[in-house]
Amino acid sequence: VAHSGGQAAVLGMDELMRALEASSRAIDRELAFLDACLLAEKSKYWRNALFTYSKGDYWYNLTRIIHQDLTFLECHLIEASREGGAKDGGSGSSSSSQQRAFLNAKNIHSIAETIRDNQFVFTWSVRLMAALTKACAKEDPLGVSQRHSRKPSLQDLLVTSVSLYAHLTSLEVQLAQASGKQTARPLREAVNAVVGVNALGGDMESIYTNVWAMRDSLKLCLYATVRALGKKNVEGIAERESAQHAHILNQILAHNL
Repeated sequence: VAHSGGQAAVLGMDELMRALEASSRAIDRELAFLDACLLAEKSKYWRNALFTYSKGDYWYNLTRIIHQDLTFLECHLIEASREGGAKDGGSGSSSSSQQRAFLNAKNIHSIAETIRDNQFVFTWSVRLMAALTKACAKEDPLGVSQRHSRKPSLQDLLVTSVSLYAHLTSLEVQLAQASGKQTARPLREAVNAVVGVNALGGDMESIYTNVWAMRDSLKLCLYATVRALGKKNVEGIAERESAQHAHILNQILAHNL
């Protein structure tokens, strides 16, 4: 990407966007997201091209890709969490029960594998989104980030991120309890007996650390997105969401604006 002007910054953008797609090889996607993240954080020229070139087509394409990835990760965590647990009667709705990760001996390996497989793309994508939402107030002259008629919009990304944040929070709490981060020994042993956490061996510490880091990165992205959308828009979203999601959004509003 050349830094000699807005149009020059488009050089290589199409190739980068193709590499970000889910059809790319895993290693190529990880590197592409890392490149995009660093460009979003460091290059005003690149951000300008993203917001303005072809009336914001690059922005819309990027938000679509990130939204797909966040949705994919949440769906896989929900599916993994259901292994060995109670079924929801076939309901496809995004209820609060779906956003809780009930760890047990049958699903903890699947959850750990899902976290390991997705953590790199997830981390770079939410850092990328945080950098862009921080910049959009001053660097989005066409207002493409505030257009909600073209889906997925920034509002859709916020809703999906809040849902995933609730799921990661549930995972973090239970992993903290199972690994002894937050519990006394008798309770920790009881949790271990239910979760079967010893089956992970030394991986427990790394999985807990990964979930904690992913949740923390997503929280920073949520703060930046809420600030970009503004209090009135976010309050409207909170009114339409579940009590759990509304609580998360209202907490962010209370500390962010």
